[in-house]
Amino acid sequence: MINQARAQITQMIGQYRNLMASIIHINLKSARLPVPQSFETVVRDHQVNNFSSLTSAYGSTYGLVPVATAANSTGRALSDMDDALALDSLKLLKASDQATDVEIQSADSIENVAGQTAPGSAPFLTATAIVSGIDSQALTQKMLAAELRQEAARLAHRNTLRKENANHTTQLRGVLVNLLQHQ
Repeated sequence: MINQARAQITQMIGQYRNLMASIIHINLKSARLPVPQSFETVVRDHQVNNFSSLTSAYGSTYGLVPVATAANSTGRALSDMDDALALDSLKLLKASDQATDVEIQSADSIENVAGQTAPGSAPFLTATAIVSGIDSQALTQKMLAAELRQEAARLAHRNTLRKENANHTTQLRGVLVNLLQHQ
């Protein structure tokens, strides 16, 4: 029965591991222009030691915060904050990709050991798998938190624009009142 269980584990690993690896390694790159292609390459490289390259490629692709003479202070602040939050999320995404690679290696290792372990060691493998699952859930929670930050920033951005529009309306009303009083 032990040999039968080992054979079944080995068969399941052979059946699913390559299929899952092919799904994970699908080439999703779709940018066509050179600058966005460079940016996409940095975003998708699963490395956290090149955040400066990410920041540079982001600036090349989406542009820099306008200078003081090109935009008002609100527009500059919104641009800066939008860029900061986008880069924060991209950095977290890269870290998550790298951590996912480690999780996959861990899962492969657990699978490899499962087919060769001695009887009675299943609780140890189970504990290892549970720890790996908890790590994976923590990564998911971090990504959800990043999504919530992005959504909060979008709301703040839209609200700032509404406030600015209300100020412009108030200023226009004042100008019109002054204009009507002078006639």
